[in-house]
Amino acid sequence: MTQKGTALRNYNKLVKCIKELCQKQEEMCKQIQQEKDEKQWLQNESSQTLLSVLKRESGKLTKATAQSRRARD
Repeated sequence: MTQKGTALRNYNKLVKCIKELCQKQEEMCKQIQQEKDEKQWLQNESSQTLLSVLKRESGKLTKATAQSRRARD
């Protein structure tokens, strides 16, 4: 009986460890997804900022070009 009791305890320990590992895996998956979401958000923000700067500079260039043409005419 002692062998069966020991085997049962070991089995229960293994089951507990597996459950803990599954929980840790779920937590890690959530963390990874959060980091992916944050990365995507940062990339979008960066793209929007760059687009804004490019539009502003393009406007300045267009204005300068128009002034230059008027000066030549």
